[in-house]
Amino acid sequence: LRAPLAARANDDLCLSLLEELSRLEAESFLDDHSILGREARPETEALFQLHLAGRGDEDPLEIRFLQERDEQGVPWMLASRSDRKTVLKIRDNLVERLPRNTDQLRYPYLTDIEAKTVARIEIESRTANPNVDLRSNGLDWLLHYRGQTPFANEKRIQRMLDALNAEPVIEFRSRVGAVSGAYGLARPAVTLAVTTSAASEGDLNAYRASLEEARAQGGDLESIPKPDTEVEVQRYLFGMGEGPLVNVQKEGEPFVVAVDPALLSSKLPLHPLKWLGLRIFRFHPRELRSVEVKTRASQWKVRYDPRRNAWSG
Repeated sequence: LRAPLAARANDDLCLSLLEELSRLEAESFLDDHSILGREARPETEALFQLHLAGRGDEDPLEIRFLQERDEQGVPWMLASRSDRKTVLKIRDNLVERLPRNTDQLRYPYLTDIEAKTVARIEIESRTANPNVDLRSNGLDWLLHYRGQTPFANEKRIQRMLDALNAEPVIEFRSRVGAVSGAYGLARPAVTLAVTTSAASEGDLNAYRASLEEARAQGGDLESIPKPDTEVEVQRYLFGMGEGPLVNVQKEGEPFVVAVDPALLSSKLPLHPLKWLGLRIFRFHPRELRSVEVKTRASQWKVRYDPRRNAWSG
């Protein structure tokens, strides 16, 4: 959407409108002057300005619709194009189905984050909880907590990203960016920072292969050169205002939206320990050299020879 409101638009709705426009067919051709002199009200008239390739911005194709009804009350439209003199009569009510305000055209979900590009997630809260710091090394998600880096719960991370992308905006509250006490964003209750790192598919696959090889040989993973990437940090501020809803603002943008407070309580745990991986033991097969199992009834041991890629025991 352009000025006076410059915001992310609803892709599906825009494409749907264009598809409907392209499918319209005329029932008949009318006299050149048949669209003139008719009473047009804002709710019965629509003007599309289409900027097409090969035509300058100062010369858009204009399609004007004027809605009327026949004696039985069935809607139909008169349509004219700026590059033709003919007036078309169309049995359709597209004008009635058009959005009536800009909020209907805005992107209806809280975020649009490509999960596979996320490299780091940080969660800060105003409670006594330590900050959550989750980082991906290209193969696994790790939780950085008190100098330790245990494996993180990857399913919970994926559920959180899916929930953010699917969270519907209940209300578009501010268009001018005035952060007031009513929104509770001057001192946000929760701050979520998502770092995305996009690289070419070839460079990323080569990096992962190098990580696998270094892991198998017991090498230093941090020494593997990372691929060239475009890094972006998106910070979302969550505040509790005067109403029951949670206010959210993406840092650097002027807009405030409202979402269901259940998003914070169910999808964004605030304590680092809530993000620990749930597996009892996690490993990569190439790291194993031997396995020994003891029970009351038996005892056995197998060894792996990486040179022959074979187990014996």
